[in-house]
Amino acid sequence: MKPLLCILALKLALVLPHAVLAQESLAELDSKALTRLAEQGNADAQVALGDELLMYQNQKEATGWYMQAAQQNHPQAQYRLGVLHRGMSTAQSAEQARQWFERAAQQGHDQAQQALGFIYQYGRGVEQDMELAEHWYAQAAEQGNADAQQALGAIFAARQDYAKAHYWFELSAEQGHPLALTSLGGLYEHGEGVKQDKARARALYEQVCEAGQLIGCDKLENLGK
Repeated sequence: MKPLLCILALKLALVLPHAVLAQESLAELDSKALTRLAEQGNADAQVALGDELLMYQNQKEATGWYMQAAQQNHPQAQYRLGVLHRGMSTAQSAEQARQWFERAAQQGHDQAQQALGFIYQYGRGVEQDMELAEHWYAQAAEQGNADAQQALGAIFAARQDYAKAHYWFELSAEQGHPLALTSLGGLYEHGEGVKQDKARARALYEQVCEAGQLIGCDKLENLGK
């Protein structure tokens, strides 16, 4: 990083230690400067430092920095803690993951909302609750989260509400989501909620197959039979 930029960033942190710094500004800092900002209580810097430590497999220290930022109600830190706890295999860690995801989700963090939807859909550490699953998926989907859009589409397709399924699959497919593309292809192949269009189905399956996803290749092969 250029010395002047580093000095300006550090001066800002001294005056406003909890200020939200642009990610571009944080990316300019070297590890020493980033650590200094984090030690001064800047939550964005704490999350960035946690991410950097995690890249080097230092989960213990990364968790410590995420925790400090999460205690300042930083949604990305809360989401990161949820992901770390989700990766453990105990009932206690599953509950902790849910709690952190919920805290981030309530602040509008779309990835946390999608993660909560998954937890409730499949009963991961909680009793299965499709109403809550749909609620959280919808919150994330409305923010453009492709995974949540695909999940919502699948829920509506299972209910044979193909118009809504098509709507959400289409939005997710526009972002290149392979399962959404494949599911959208299925609607066109079988004429479910849309006019049957096998050429459109083929084009969607080809897009998935060309991206290296075997499910698209399998669908293409079966379409030709």
